[in-house]
Amino acid sequence: MLLDELLDAIALPKRETRFKVPPKGAYLIWLDECLRQGADDLNCITSHNVTFEVYAPMPDKEAEQSIEDVLDAYGISYFKYACQWLDTESLFLTAYDFSFMEKDDKQERGNHA
Repeated sequence: MLLDELLDAIALPKRETRFKVPPKGAYLIWLDECLRQGADDLNCITSHNVTFEVYAPMPDKEAEQSIEDVLDAYGISYFKYACQWLDTESLFLTAYDFSFMEKDDKQERGNHA
């Protein structure tokens, strides 16, 4: 899956949704919203809307650049939000939004009740 490849290529501590105990330094949280669709009773296409959130005690240009390098290497268009300070977390946040589609290799129809 493409998202797994992207995450493997990013050299930051990372978790989906949240860390129970956040690591020291910069880390990545990702969210993946999916839409399954297809044709003729066959859901074979998944649309992903992904958010990468980079949290750091100080703005971390190296962490941001590493994410941008990976997205650029895969030719993925993205929207980068301005870095912002989160009082409640005492951390800086820089977020990225991007989308992509994947087609399943499965070509079987599901059973209908």
